[in-house]
Amino acid sequence: MRALVASGMLVLAMHSGPAAAQASNDDGAALLARSGCTACHGADGRGTALAPGITDSSLDLERFIAAVRAPRGTMPAYAPGVLSDDDIETIRDHLVAVGPQTRPAGNAQAGGERYERVGCYSCHSNQGQGVMHGPRIAPSPIRWERFTWYVRQPSGQMPPYSEVVLSESELSDIYAFLESRPQPRPVGELPLLAP
Repeated sequence: MRALVASGMLVLAMHSGPAAAQASNDDGAALLARSGCTACHGADGRGTALAPGITDSSLDLERFIAAVRAPRGTMPAYAPGVLSDDDIETIRDHLVAVGPQTRPAGNAQAGGERYERVGCYSCHSNQGQGVMHGPRIAPSPIRWERFTWYVRQPSGQMPPYSEVVLSESELSDIYAFLESRPQPRPVGELPLLAP
């Protein structure tokens, strides 16, 4: 929560400075960074634990501008004096060119073995269902971009897993394992809990 408040304050501070309202001839990457978007959405706009990726090209320019002007959640609004429509279009063009983070194909069986080998089960239980000191991470894990960001830079008691410890391919295998876990049966279908 502290990180979210700090990043929000950083964005607001950037809005008040003259550098925020630059000419729209700057390239999209520079505008993205100067506007403070990278504080939450990541250096490449593909998302972090604080905010989702914004590289999805399915959002047309008009809706993208509307989302920047009147965002949901904790994101501050960007008035035309801070970012012109042309600036936002330049940022969007850059983000579309970057594209969403692609996940390497994962192998669920190898991921299950890796999940045990690196000790994920000790906090998240053997199927990712979570226990007292580790949240549920399966089935239906959080989106890939957020998952990788959090594994590399966790908060709380979880140790960081750098690429030396878990390569992107190995992490994708673990993710495939978590995705493959079956959904739990409805409570009413469990004989011991049935009315």
